[in-house]
Amino acid sequence: MGGNESQETNGSLPKSIEIPTIGEPWVEGTPFHMEVLQVNRQLTIECIKPYLKVFNLGGLTLKREAMIHQLYQFSQDCNAWKTLYVARPSRYRDQATGSRANRPSAKRARDQFGDDERLEQTTHASKRATISLPDHRTDQDRDEAEDWMNLVLNEREANTASTSNNQATGPAIMHSSSEQQLTHESEESHIQIRRLERQMYNLKEAVTSGMADIISAVGHMESKLLTSRSTDNSSNNNAPPNRQNTLTTTSHIGMPKADESRADAPTASPTIPAEAVDSPESDGMKTVFLDELAVMFDPAKVPSIPAVSFADDIAGLARNWHSSNLLVLGGHGIPIKHWDKIYKAQFNIRKNAWKSFRSTYSDWHVHAPLRCLPTGMVTDNLHLQFMVNEFLSYPTEADFWRAYTNEAGRLPYQKILNKIEQKCVTSKADFSVDADAAREFFDHDLSKAPRSSRQGEVSFSYRKLGKWCVKKSNEEIAKAWR
Repeated sequence: MGGNESQETNGSLPKSIEIPTIGEPWVEGTPFHMEVLQVNRQLTIECIKPYLKVFNLGGLTLKREAMIHQLYQFSQDCNAWKTLYVARPSRYRDQATGSRANRPSAKRARDQFGDDERLEQTTHASKRATISLPDHRTDQDRDEAEDWMNLVLNEREANTASTSNNQATGPAIMHSSSEQQLTHESEESHIQIRRLERQMYNLKEAVTSGMADIISAVGHMESKLLTSRSTDNSSNNNAPPNRQNTLTTTSHIGMPKADESRADAPTASPTIPAEAVDSPESDGMKTVFLDELAVMFDPAKVPSIPAVSFADDIAGLARNWHSSNLLVLGGHGIPIKHWDKIYKAQFNIRKNAWKSFRSTYSDWHVHAPLRCLPTGMVTDNLHLQFMVNEFLSYPTEADFWRAYTNEAGRLPYQKILNKIEQKCVTSKADFSVDADAAREFFDHDLSKAPRSSRQGEVSFSYRKLGKWCVKKSNEEIAKAWR
């Protein structure tokens, strides 16, 4: 097994070298799959280097004769060949070993089903994949191969056309015409289909989120009603007999009877900010309101911040920004945009968790002026620029990468952030132009401008402690002037 038929003599080069075939598995007890390299003029340094790299032999800077001798010595060492294949594992997951293998249940399982077949595995996969050697074909060889390829394709197309004409019936003709129509769609049509898919996905997420909001709101309403009921009962029992009122019961939780007085009905609670608050329903629980969704959870069971990286998956960041299951609290998936409301120190849920994650979150949530936003993008928040919005402002993912690709390929994550930051710097420089134009229009006295900001008017003043103050920074003046 192994070895070469041709041996080295007097320091000359061997006629051929027999080595294991790269990428082929090896079965114990059988010969290795071998390939023979003929030592001739075609065996150049470029052909030898890939073998030296795969076999981890080194010597990539040696001369051709030294490389051939090094490869020949490796071909004579059969024991070294075994390092090219994956070794059989010593044990497998859920395998009964040691004292577990001697238990009566394990013995009965072996008697009934036999020994584990994985223990008898003798096939070893190759650690290395196949290598690609340099193409030594001449231009004439390539032309002949291309002519042969065109001849085969023309014959196949002719046979396909004749077969389709003979077998086409009514439904088949309709199917063929529809396929041709889809094949000849323009690039703009593909973009529209992609936009429609994105809108359908957003609609599905909105419906799912809406149903979760309804269920959460109903549960919150019921718990608030029960709490107010118990409070009213306790206060009524402590009052004098002549002041006690008879409280009516409810026909269903959270649904008062028709004869129930308006005073007993729960009033609408004011809007609660999106922050964690102590829940009255149970001790130690907190409730966080995220986009009007009430999520109740135990702070002691909040896990660490998910160890995720979107440096190579910006599309994944966009998908998980508004809807995500990477972090689940109280049976609800928490979108990435709300992670700061869970882990920041001011909410006192999980201390010191935000320090290491703050810089990463800032890269996803970059502060920038309005001019930094992509062209055509609509947003209600004029002071924030999200990496997510930058991605979603393009019709397709291909359009996004077309904007962030240079001659070397796709830009890495950090360079994309730098490019967005450069937009912000350019936008900040533009503030001075608009600010100077506004000052010149009002003869360098902005106090002459109207103080109200009614439609059609601009305002360069604001109230502070009951007094009117004039804006001074170029950014504020430019935004009012625009």
